[in-house]
Amino acid sequence: MSASVTLDLVEHLYGIAVADAELLALLASEPDQEQIRMRYRRARPDDKFPYLVHLLKLEETDTPGVWAGEWIVDAWDYGPDAATTIRTADRLKAMYDRRFYEETSAGSAFSSARIWWKSDDDLSEDSERIQRRSLRFGVRVTANAHVDALTGREGA
Repeated sequence: MSASVTLDLVEHLYGIAVADAELLALLASEPDQEQIRMRYRRARPDDKFPYLVHLLKLEETDTPGVWAGEWIVDAWDYGPDAATTIRTADRLKAMYDRRFYEETSAGSAFSSARIWWKSDDDLSEDSERIQRRSLRFGVRVTANAHVDALTGREGA
């Protein structure tokens, strides 16, 4: 699988999250904070709570040019209860569940992506008031290179 398909889709999903004012209102820990903290694969040691960590895992399907997998988003917070992580999970589901994205920008490695919510679980730790909620979204992606080859636009 092309790493650029993964990278382009990760950037697309990230762009939607950081542009959402409701998500920022939930995750802002400072009054003048202009963007949520959302990291790929792991948080930075100095990240302030609350924040998101996400990971996209894709595998090739039996259909050429199509990949399927999961997008995992973990909402982290520090506090006495899970209210922030639950509200964050609800907002993420509203933003991404049952969505279809067509990528029309030049140079994108994917032409379309379908995403749907599969599950979320409370993975909070017993000590230190660390709250964590993990969401799993199903993902199906079609690569532009395959579409271009089928339509005769290869190399265009």
